[in-house]
Amino acid sequence: MTSTTSSCHGDTLTSRYHSKIADHSAAHYPVSENSFIAKFEEQFLECEERFKSEMVHPSGHWVAPFDRGHRADALNQTFAACGGDRKLVLVGNRYNHSGQAANRIYRIAMWEDTAASLTAKLAAIQPS
Repeated sequence: MTSTTSSCHGDTLTSRYHSKIADHSAAHYPVSENSFIAKFEEQFLECEERFKSEMVHPSGHWVAPFDRGHRADALNQTFAACGGDRKLVLVGNRYNHSGQAANRIYRIAMWEDTAASLTAKLAAIQPS
């Protein structure tokens, strides 16, 4: 069993599978940016309540919507205060590696393209 404690609302969230589910915030606000960083906790906790009611367990990953590269200075401390042992998923357009922060995962922003062109672009991405 994995146990997660969130300091945001003080309860202990327990589940065997919580790390397999990602949460993308309730209203899809750009909560990782200065314009909406104040809504970060509220937005993810709204989703967590739904997860707990529908799926019995919380998510293990919080995906930053609209992660456009201009992140709020307070993002790390905001996530640390309420993310528990979850991972924060950011765009980054780079490979994940063992030297990065343990609670961060990067994803690649997708673009519309042909299959051949997309394959070539993905092959050109170098590990950081």
